[in-house]
Amino acid sequence: MPFIASDRFRIIKHLPGVTLAQAGSLLAAISDEDIIAEIQACLDALDALKEALSTERSGTDAALIRVDVLEWSPGGRTSGMETERLELRNQLAILLGLESWGSFSNLSGSVEFHPI
Repeated sequence: MPFIASDRFRIIKHLPGVTLAQAGSLLAAISDEDIIAEIQACLDALDALKEALSTERSGTDAALIRVDVLEWSPGGRTSGMETERLELRNQLAILLGLESWGSFSNLSGSVEFHPI
């Protein structure tokens, strides 16, 4: 299964700091079908997780969730989702041949790619 055009956009959406041109170059360098499938599954999981986080944060129980955070769980209900998102971003970065998401997540401007 080859990459589709929207995969480049999904990469820049989930890995801020990566440009559209860089995403295209990274995808063009990958021909292994298993890695392509893994990357697309990771992107699908990130899309679903982003939707779940958005729903959780904007739900009608948002005020109650905030109270729960103060009373019961310091990380809140979304902390597990945020942790999972970071793990998925790291996995995606590694599959794309980047060192890891954490190595460039706080950069602004260009990103240096270091294949592993």
